[in-house]
Amino acid sequence: MAQCRGDDTTTAVTLRIRADPCPWSVGFSAPDHHTEVDNQRSTKLYNVEIHSKSVHSLTDLDGNADVIQTYPVIRSGATPKRDQYSITAKVGSAGKTEEISTTAEFCDETQKTTVEKLSVLYELDIP
Repeated sequence: MAQCRGDDTTTAVTLRIRADPCPWSVGFSAPDHHTEVDNQRSTKLYNVEIHSKSVHSLTDLDGNADVIQTYPVIRSGATPKRDQYSITAKVGSAGKTEEISTTAEFCDETQKTTVEKLSVLYELDIP
């Protein structure tokens, strides 16, 4: 059974992703892809871009091969930024395993020109 979640952390910034519900069962609603960026630094994050995509092109996220969410600023200690996208299996993908990849890129308030990156991948079994 595929693991439908993952996280990556760098210096007090965490990217969490998951599919819910998981496992994806025949006859039940398809899961949603959830992303969360949590800034626990003492500084703001700027130009945050969260990019999620289907690795094997077996599914769509909100009807597209990929989705991109941007936030101009995430304040220090703010409520984590959360997004949710529907996952749809493509014709012929039943019985296969998809991988959903998500990256978050951002600049710290103290280093506005240095881009930091977090990356997470999870597997999802398609019924």
